[in-house]
Amino acid sequence: MLEKADGILASSTADKVEVLNKFFTSIFTQTEDLKDYDTNSESNIFLNDVDICQEDVLNKLNKLKTDKSVGPDGLHPKVLYEVRHAICYPLFLIFNKSIKEGKVPDDWIVSPIFKKGKKRKPGNYRPVSLTSV
Repeated sequence: MLEKADGILASSTADKVEVLNKFFTSIFTQTEDLKDYDTNSESNIFLNDVDICQEDVLNKLNKLKTDKSVGPDGLHPKVLYEVRHAICYPLFLIFNKSIKEGKVPDDWIVSPIFKKGKKRKPGNYRPVSLTSV
């Protein structure tokens, strides 16, 4: 169980998710370039104006840090770098489909990881999401 801001314990999964979401968003630090955007708007925001081209994907692949560890996909950045020209087009298609459909892989979902202290306190958890390079 997790303790809500009012001290009442949240027992259902949906209530726990809401408690952690409120806490994590309350401690989120916005970077300067995002401060001009209305992040509290309840309107639906779509990424229809975002265009990713093959050149963008290749530029990012060219800048991979090949000395980093593997991600949850099990692929080493060195491998991705070496095959960057072959995977550029498929990645371009995947990224654009993800944007168009508004879907991301389940592996990108944030999970709360307990740090220490009382487990019912939301502040004793940290948000973690393992992503690939």
